[in-house]
Amino acid sequence: MIVPYNWKPEESEAESVENIKPESGPESGPESGPEKTKDRILQLIKNNPHITSREMAKELGMARSGISKYLRNMQENAIITHIGPNKGGHWEVIENN
Repeated sequence: MIVPYNWKPEESEAESVENIKPESGPESGPESGPEKTKDRILQLIKNNPHITSREMAKELGMARSGISKYLRNMQENAIITHIGPNKGGHWEVIENN
């Protein structure tokens, strides 16, 4: 659809455009935020200790760099630890949630 530069919606179109709500994604809504993401990562690790950051990112709909920041923060705060090499190791939850 091509919209001319000087196009202005008719009154009925303007009302319908204003009422469009953004689509909800994996990190939207009332249960999103850092604590919810941390809990979701912990649950993924508990379900599969051999999960990779790439798999976590795909599962949570986040960028891998965002997952890496959460993992690094959780390791610094002694919530989780990674045992073994980067490839082939596994995660362990230190803190009981």
